[in-house]
Amino acid sequence: LADQRRYHRVLKLSDKAGELARHAQSYIALLLQKQRSSDALEVWGSCYKRDKGFRLKEARHTLALAQTAWKRMQLPHTLALLHGFEKAYAGSDLVPQALELTVRVLKQGANKPDQAVRVFMRMKIRYPAHACTQEAAWILRDELPGAAQAPGAPA
Repeated sequence: LADQRRYHRVLKLSDKAGELARHAQSYIALLLQKQRSSDALEVWGSCYKRDKGFRLKEARHTLALAQTAWKRMQLPHTLALLHGFEKAYAGSDLVPQALELTVRVLKQGANKPDQAVRVFMRMKIRYPAHACTQEAAWILRDELPGAAQAPGAPA
C-alpha cells in the first residue's frame, strides 16, 4: 500500500495523465477493499481534478466513493461521481441506489428539489417497485403530494 501511495504521488507530479488514471483504478479498488474510503476519495479527486471525464470502471466503487463524499458533505464530488451513473453503468443493479443518493443530495444537500423530483420521476418509471424509489419518494414527501401516505413509505 505504501508503494502504491508513493507511485500515485509521483504520477500526480508527472505529466502522465493516462498512467495516473490507469493506476488510480487499481489503487482506489485496493483502498476501498482495505476500507480506506476517504483515501480512495482523495485519489479519485486528484484524477478528477486533472481530467473531469475520469470515471471508475466499477459501479460499486463509484457508488462507494459517492457515499463517502456525501458523508463528508463534499457535494461537488458527490454530484460529479453520480453524474451519468445511469448511462455509464447501465444494467448495474446499483443504479437505483445511485439515483436515490442523487435525489437525497439534490434535495437535502444542494437544496435543488426541482432537480431531485426530475430524477425521482425517472426512478418511478424505471424502478416503480424498488425500495430505493420508495425511499426517494419519502425524501421528496414535501414536493410530492400524497407521497407521505404511499404504501411502503417509512413512517
